[in-house]
Amino acid sequence: IGNFMLDGEIVPRSSFFFIASSGFSSASLTITPGTHTTKSFTAGHGITVFGISDDGSYGYPAGAQFEMLNQARDNQPPICFQIASDDNTVLVGVTDEQTEDTNIDGILQESEDVNGNGILDEDTGIGSAFLNYSPYVPGALTLSRSFTLGDSSAIFSVTRTPNFEAVASVVVYDLADNFCSVEIEFRGPTPAPTPAPVPLTFSPSAVGEIEKDTAGNEFYLSFLRNFDHDLDEANAVELYLSSPTLAVVNVEFPVGSFYASRTLVAGETTVLTLPTNSSLGWVPGFFVQSNSIRVYAEQPQLEFDVYMVNYANLTTDASLALPVDALGSKYVIIDSANSVDLVTVAPPEFVVTAVYDNTLVTITPSEALVTTGLDTFTVTLNRGQSYYGSPQATFGRVDDVTLSGTIIDATMPVAVTNGVLCGEVPTGVIYCDHVFEMAVPVEAWSTFYLAAALPLRPLGSVYRLVAYEAGTGFSISTTDGESQSGTLNRGEHWDSGELTGDIIIVADKPVFAVQLMTGIDRASTGDPSMVNLVSPEQFVYHHTFATVTNITETYVSIICSNEDVGNMTLDGSVIPAWQFSAITTTGYSSAVLPISSGTHMTESVSAGHGITVAGYRNYESYLYSGGFKYFGDSLFQPRIGRGKKWLDSHNW
Repeated sequence: IGNFMLDGEIVPRSSFFFIASSGFSSASLTITPGTHTTKSFTAGHGITVFGISDDGSYGYPAGAQFEMLNQARDNQPPICFQIASDDNTVLVGVTDEQTEDTNIDGILQESEDVNGNGILDEDTGIGSAFLNYSPYVPGALTLSRSFTLGDSSAIFSVTRTPNFEAVASVVVYDLADNFCSVEIEFRGPTPAPTPAPVPLTFSPSAVGEIEKDTAGNEFYLSFLRNFDHDLDEANAVELYLSSPTLAVVNVEFPVGSFYASRTLVAGETTVLTLPTNSSLGWVPGFFVQSNSIRVYAEQPQLEFDVYMVNYANLTTDASLALPVDALGSKYVIIDSANSVDLVTVAPPEFVVTAVYDNTLVTITPSEALVTTGLDTFTVTLNRGQSYYGSPQATFGRVDDVTLSGTIIDATMPVAVTNGVLCGEVPTGVIYCDHVFEMAVPVEAWSTFYLAAALPLRPLGSVYRLVAYEAGTGFSISTTDGESQSGTLNRGEHWDSGELTGDIIIVADKPVFAVQLMTGIDRASTGDPSMVNLVSPEQFVYHHTFATVTNITETYVSIICSNEDVGNMTLDGSVIPAWQFSAITTTGYSSAVLPISSGTHMTESVSAGHGITVAGYRNYESYLYSGGFKYFGDSLFQPRIGRGKKWLDSHNW
């Protein structure tokens, strides 16, 4: 004040007024039309110019100098990749979640300090995106982008005007000016539809059978969409990894792009967090998408277990993962139905992922799907590519909407995940919760299942069955004396309603069954979750499993042979015989035990046993089953050869 100049003249002190005790002052000065200059000497200053007339007004600030948000410099570029495409649109995904902390121990090592600043740098997040293309015609290609500065992931779409041909690149910068790019190409007009190819079929008598189990050397995994709550806790997409021996496991996301490596310690569970885009990045209606994960061990002979956790505040679920050598070519989708008023925001969903190139996947939907409707159709997928299925919006319907009964028939083994973005159980009962499981191939189905009553569900649970063969008869009975029976045709499903007690399911042809946890309105805690049932003939002798972080009230349900009652162990201690109850005259007994947070182990002596893990917290919960084994086709072997198994992976 007293030195400030406007157009070379000092502005009088009397023109300024103190802005409280901020150390700054302001002045409002009338200026003539034309060009003007201001100047200060001791420190910088800011100006705002306003113009007013009878017809309108305008205002603008002057320039400024600033420092980049990431003063320490982020030397790690974001990762760009193509997700999906059709004739006129390409989707591009971006993640920016790298860190200098490569061993994830929270401590800066000398080898990790890329820029030598002595600070453990994290990525700054996405800052901007641009589209370049040639030949350039204004408006011929458009880039659609929606993100908040600093986001760790985003999806961009590039759309062409019909028949415009060009080579283009999407360039994405983070807030430290690192960048990545994806090259895309648009060629030719929209092609005419081609007839669906006829799928090949397996002939078990020609290829023989081998024993398969759920421990493996290589996994292809796909999470489903969950609600992006953005509440107190961020979404977390996680893999829980365990191994009977020391192992190095690599993760690709998307398939073909290295994401992370972890060292597994025998008897412990390692948690690996994936980009949330692996769950939120699916787009209904696009035939081919690249949003799946590959997990594999560096040692060709080594097998390990994987559990999938899709966590979001109030909507969480988990699933056992199946390795490549336990996959099949035929599946029937199974989920929990949803009421019509929820379908548009929280639909049933499934993902089919190829593990081999040139896999033809024929889908016969039970509900009209986005883009394809009720028509049977075939899509060709290469290794790591996926098809995401979701129903069309429904209007005027009064019945529930489900994709249960949708049939998947592929020419080679595929991985399938099915569920509901946020499902109600029973429909109309509050509240909904994320529900998903990795689907079990038809060749691993059974005619006999047992299930222990879920803890904290005094009114019982719901059970859903699906059939692959016409005229499949079944019955379901409980230890509380209830019984129901019926007949299912190919692709049909059946719901039990709420049943209490342990469950016995018997069928005259193979069926598949899931247990559905009910909403909190039927109890005092927890919300819907889904778990695959495992047949006693598929039980194994050993399970290593872990509780889900942030959900602290957890139980394990155990079903074992009556011969193992009094011999079963949990974390090395014998479970007292009085904690088991016989499941009628089946020869099996069940126990439901509370467990602490962390990693646990169960072992049986005389025969295999099955487990289900259940976690509860207020309005959310999760369920997942332990591993199992079955006999299946030997035609296709894993991409990483391993020869004869060196041990039964569950008999550690």
